[in-house]
Amino acid sequence: MKLLSFFLISLFLHVNILSAAQAVNLRVVNGVTVPTQSDKWEWILSLRQDGSHICGASLIAPTWVVTASHCIYSYGELAQANSISVMSGSYNVNSNENIVSVKRIIKHPSYNETTVDNDIALIELAQPITNITPIALDRASPLLKDTQSWVAGWGNMSTSGSDYPDNLMEVNLKIIDFNTCNYYYELDGTQLTSNMFCSGYMNGSQDSCQGDSGGPLITAGNNGYALTGVVSFGGSLEQACGAKNYPGVYTKVQNYVDWVQGYTGEFDGVKAESIVVTDLYSVLLESNGYSIDGKFGSYDFSEVEQAFDWVYESSNGSFYQFRGAASTNDNVFGWRAIEPLYINPSWYMISLGSDLDGDGSTKFDWVLLGVGSRSVYKLAGVNADGTFKYLKLNVEYQLRDGLVYFY
Repeated sequence: MKLLSFFLISLFLHVNILSAAQAVNLRVVNGVTVPTQSDKWEWILSLRQDGSHICGASLIAPTWVVTASHCIYSYGELAQANSISVMSGSYNVNSNENIVSVKRIIKHPSYNETTVDNDIALIELAQPITNITPIALDRASPLLKDTQSWVAGWGNMSTSGSDYPDNLMEVNLKIIDFNTCNYYYELDGTQLTSNMFCSGYMNGSQDSCQGDSGGPLITAGNNGYALTGVVSFGGSLEQACGAKNYPGVYTKVQNYVDWVQGYTGEFDGVKAESIVVTDLYSVLLESNGYSIDGKFGSYDFSEVEQAFDWVYESSNGSFYQFRGAASTNDNVFGWRAIEPLYINPSWYMISLGSDLDGDGSTKFDWVLLGVGSRSVYKLAGVNADGTFKYLKLNVEYQLRDGLVYFY
């Protein structure tokens, strides 16, 4: 398996050396040059380390960029923001007309270097790019077999050597049936996940390759093109790109819309700067936000009644199963430590850290935030059977910069 970037073993020494674990980036194979007058890919960016192109990237908001986690994270180390920049506004990778520095780099918290699962990252720019229309995120495309898609990048065009273009290349691909693609990758020792999809051709005739990593795969809808995938990895142990039966594998963007929007500050077209916090709930805000303490996930544990089938992951990574109401006046939760689980949270939990009720205790001063609905509930007590009472608040929320904002 090959990853599709130029990302380095020694990225943090700022030496452009391809790592053995990540050496197999996708590139555009058998594509065509994008005309300079075309605006189809105007939002595509060249991601650079110390001035050299390492990956592709996509502008999704004036100060926010999507790329692959493996482009900015290697061997447990995150790239330094001051070593990374982006080039915008040109299809020539050697252009230095519009270089923008980076304020912050955010890999997905569940990115796995071994399985390459959750291979998506965000980059916050130091200055906004205002002369380019960002690409919209694909929220719900069915990704049906044979759906047309397009990939663009400055990656290798050769399956057997090095042939890197100066000008942006694009290639037309088709979505591959997931089970078919996964079957062949499993034969090669790689297990695909529900966060991935395949696009290309089973005969390997057209593909993406090294240097294309982190770049966009787009599909067409009623409202124009949308960012459907992020170039992640592909190929077999014998051939990095354009390998028969091993089409390119892409990160499924629609699985990460909430995560992305939690940072970019935009929900369903509502811009962060347009959000007005109501005075009625200003008591919840104190410093305009609260750090997230943990998250809930629902599970079916047979040893306890369903009312307590909750798991809490604390901010330090410990896992606890709820056992009902606590016996002390200071802590509403009764729980026991359990083995770590992968939680796909249905709720976030935050501690307000103050006596919101004025009852002399912070026992019930917690708020639950619905991940899917963005509903907000305050703990309001304990029922006779030990389950929790909730009070729905007439507010919505968003997550930005690790903080919770109500509006």
